[in-house]
Amino acid sequence: MLRLFRRATRSAFPRRLPSSRPSHLTQIHSREPVVTQRVKLSRPGIRLKNVLIGTTVVSVCYALYSSVVLSPLVRWAEELEDQLSPEERKRLDEAEPIFIALPLTTRIVQPPPYSITDPEWKQYVDIARNSRLQASIRRDFAQMIRFYVEQSVFLRPSIGDDPQITKYWIDIGYPNKPPPVYLRSGILITDDAVAIVERPVDASTVHLLNRVLWPAPVFFSTWAFGDTLFKQIGVDIARMFGYETKTSGTSSTAPNSGGPSSHPAGPSEAPPSHHPDIEKAIQRIQQQVTSRPENVKGPRTVQPPPSASQDGQGSTPTSEDEGDLDGTSEWFPGHGTVREWTTRAFRDFTHTFARHRKNVREYDVPRGSLIVWGLVQLETSRAILVIDGFAFYDPKTGQVDPKSATLRLRRLAMKHQPSEPRPVQ
Repeated sequence: MLRLFRRATRSAFPRRLPSSRPSHLTQIHSREPVVTQRVKLSRPGIRLKNVLIGTTVVSVCYALYSSVVLSPLVRWAEELEDQLSPEERKRLDEAEPIFIALPLTTRIVQPPPYSITDPEWKQYVDIARNSRLQASIRRDFAQMIRFYVEQSVFLRPSIGDDPQITKYWIDIGYPNKPPPVYLRSGILITDDAVAIVERPVDASTVHLLNRVLWPAPVFFSTWAFGDTLFKQIGVDIARMFGYETKTSGTSSTAPNSGGPSSHPAGPSEAPPSHHPDIEKAIQRIQQQVTSRPENVKGPRTVQPPPSASQDGQGSTPTSEDEGDLDGTSEWFPGHGTVREWTTRAFRDFTHTFARHRKNVREYDVPRGSLIVWGLVQLETSRAILVIDGFAFYDPKTGQVDPKSATLRLRRLAMKHQPSEPRPVQ
């Protein structure tokens, strides 16, 4: 106990610093022997006893699994096979092998142009010389446009029912090459082997898969909705602090895309214009056709005509109703402002979605199809309208493919205009 209270006689710092030399040098200079030991590491060898035990356990487990699980399944499959009729056996033998598609392996293959000896080009020449068949194709195309206009939910409230065809200007084109083919790689499982091969795939399946994996219309529409909404909120906040903006209520634009056009409200309503990619695709297809295949020495020598400018883009005039019809402003004072924000933002969302949504499947047409396009004038009791149409005609089925049709309103004239302009609310 006394050592705890004893005064320390040694200094806190040592009188001699330790040597900075390594320990092995110190040992060498002090003439002490250095002992080096070598150790060899080796794995234990495989024992025969462990191999025999493992093999026995695996064999017993496989025998039990085969007798308890696999054998009943095999006997059940054999009984079902014995009960099959000859027709069912034939259908099983003719069944297609299993094909498992691999993701992100789809590619487009451009086929070569038609040759004079191809049956498709010979069929083109026969159709070009048959005036009755051409007249029938034009009538069918005009009737298809009339049917779509009659069933349109955008035009029927304005133009009325029962549209009649008065005139039409329809042309027939003969493509100089077939549409591209989509190929996709995958695993093919047959009775003989399993291999990785490429198989053609339907164009509609490719377009549907691209729409699901890359939902561009939803992205651009959501961007337009948020852009318009935040612009309106920013303009109103600036006005609250006394700052006046040059433009108010401007419609938003999605990135890398043109903004939706806005026009004053009118007595008629028209569907929005098509996607720019669709317009370019139609122009490219029209440049690769000829109206007289019998005068062409070779489809590869067809020169594309100069592209003509297209006008008459359809627009969708809309009107806003700012009135309070349900009395919501009594319990929610800012209902009118919020309604104005959401109305304009949702309008831009709808216009952007309609512009970016690709309704036309560019290459979803069979080989040897014709191109039919032109103007059809329809008349109802209320209005006169002109529709610009584009579709493919399949000579094998003898019908115009409605799935490939693209329609656009070029002109709409009401017979009875209102005597007084509608007041703006």
